[in-house]
Amino acid sequence: MVNVIYYVILLLKKIKYTMKTEKAKKLNLRLENAMEMFWTIYREAKQKSLEDVDIATMLTELENANFDFYFQDFISEMIENIEEYKDIELIDNYVETSFSVIKRVDDFDDSLNKKIIKNDFQVKALLGLRKMFEFNLERISNFYYPDEDGNYSIDLKRIFTETMQKTNPSFKLIFTEEEGIMSSQEIHYEVRFDFKNLKQECDALDSYTKKRNLINERMIDFHQWQLLSDDVGVPNSYKSYEYTNMFYPNFIRLCESELQRYDLYTENEEKSEGSLISDDRSEYIWTASDTDLMELIVALIETKSLQREDGKKLTRVELVEYFQELFGIEMKHAESKLSHTGDRIKEISVFLQKLKLAFENYVQKKEEKLKARR
Repeated sequence: MVNVIYYVILLLKKIKYTMKTEKAKKLNLRLENAMEMFWTIYREAKQKSLEDVDIATMLTELENANFDFYFQDFISEMIENIEEYKDIELIDNYVETSFSVIKRVDDFDDSLNKKIIKNDFQVKALLGLRKMFEFNLERISNFYYPDEDGNYSIDLKRIFTETMQKTNPSFKLIFTEEEGIMSSQEIHYEVRFDFKNLKQECDALDSYTKKRNLINERMIDFHQWQLLSDDVGVPNSYKSYEYTNMFYPNFIRLCESELQRYDLYTENEEKSEGSLISDDRSEYIWTASDTDLMELIVALIETKSLQREDGKKLTRVELVEYFQELFGIEMKHAESKLSHTGDRIKEISVFLQKLKLAFENYVQKKEEKLKARR
């Protein structure tokens, strides 16, 4: 009796810790069946013997295959396995054993399009299906094939890391050739580059100027972090920005999108209220562009023409806010406007040159008047 109970417990443990593979295999089977239908249509079209094949039904079924649904199910299943086993090698084995269809990727070579067009049957449908298969095989390949170091794929490391960080935010993966394993690195996860956290910081601020400045500063911090921590100088696309893609793949795009949102809010408020800044804030009007003002601000700071009375360092952000209040304006994307000046081919300081020329003309006219009086 004791032995029976013991074996029952072992069996229950085995059932509990059996890796989930159902969703991955369903995606694999779905693709294999769809590809068989595709090749049936292609072969029959080539042989011109279509009487025994219900082409219309097959095409309808292929168009409604809904691979996205099965792919997302696979991702969810993989995440559950990561949470259960916490072992990237096992997860890699799970992917490799689940997708036999990946070995058929070579069936869609560069000559297939020409053959489909030459057959002159359901050309548009078959070309679209070929493209759909390539897309789905490629996104599975992104988890299946290792990177050039011979370790695990970039996407697999990214999903594994993101899942592990749910319970350990400082978790990071690196490959150690001496040990032959994936291990945790000392560099900690940067909460300040978590966009949700940044969004909460912005929501707590009381003006769009402050929100924009915070986001622009955080983007500059992020670029500096990349220079210090990421492989930005490596030409290989899989290695360049490896940690950026692993931890913060959409941070810059999300920040830029949020800045666009602020622009929209600003435009709406200006239409309803006339301006975000009251008319009595300034008696002066800045008639040049925001970029021109940024040239002036940077020049004043770099020449130390303006300094704080308390002796503290005067920052560009602080001076931008001062001029905004002085002229009753709001400079949108101040830092990006500054960076755009570097894109000018002939002259990078257009406004400063314009000021210099205006002053020289003023001096010349004054001298001419003095000569005329003599």
